[in-house]
Amino acid sequence: MIAVDSVQIDRAIHQLQVHAASVPSINELGDDLLATSRRQLTIALVRPVAAIGCYAWAAFHGHWVVAVLLVPVVFVSDVVVVHDLMHSSLGLSRRMNSLLLGGLALLMLDSGHSLAATHQAHHRLYPSTRDPEAFLAGWPLWRVLAAGPTYRYQLWNWAWRHHPDRRRTMVAEIAVQSAIVATAIAAALTGHLVPLCVYVAVATIGSWLFPVVSVTTVHNPHGATELQQSKTLHGRLIPRILLGMGHHLEHHLWPTVPAHHLAETSRRAERLLEASHAAITRVP
Repeated sequence: MIAVDSVQIDRAIHQLQVHAASVPSINELGDDLLATSRRQLTIALVRPVAAIGCYAWAAFHGHWVVAVLLVPVVFVSDVVVVHDLMHSSLGLSRRMNSLLLGGLALLMLDSGHSLAATHQAHHRLYPSTRDPEAFLAGWPLWRVLAAGPTYRYQLWNWAWRHHPDRRRTMVAEIAVQSAIVATAIAAALTGHLVPLCVYVAVATIGSWLFPVVSVTTVHNPHGATELQQSKTLHGRLIPRILLGMGHHLEHHLWPTVPAHHLAETSRRAERLLEASHAAITRVP
């Protein structure tokens, strides 16, 4: 047991030395990376609402293939802005940030404040197994898929136990989410509100895949250094489609940078990441 502890301590010291020696502060990369213009804020907030509006139009007009394909578009655009709201990186007031976090997370049928609690803990604890969000990062794929249907409830439970100050807000968010799901189930039984039923069904399946997409594919807890424990995508097309969220390593290194600046952050840090043998995947 002593030997294991010594190895862990040596590894932690090594990671701290590597980080201190090679990773510049955000001030060194450029303070402009923290700024959000009115235009950028508007785009971030309007994108998921516009996407779900397009879904509703396609569904009500019977274009079901298009409608179902639009649900992932809703999720990606919504995850991006909710993620920025979890880090309070859009320059909004605390109250407005909180209201938008709770409201926009409902598009994913989730509680924004429970997600924020577990995600902030993730940044503090990863790659520890005590990390409530990425504890399954090293699991085999079949096990992660099996855990998918209960994963969000584990996040809720952790946030509930560790953040009693957020419980009232979480209750309100979960109540609204439950009402939406209950309405969809009741409508499905009577053949009404088909667009809502389909959206809730596809969104629920999407939530089951969340730990695969947002945890196991972007983390490697066994990496030797901090720069090898999270992954990043470098390319022109796919990182743009993902609206910056493919730059997960850059996000871990500089978590206060909003998604609309992660591509530029990656460009400025590219030589550093390559020299440090970071986990870079080249994509189109």
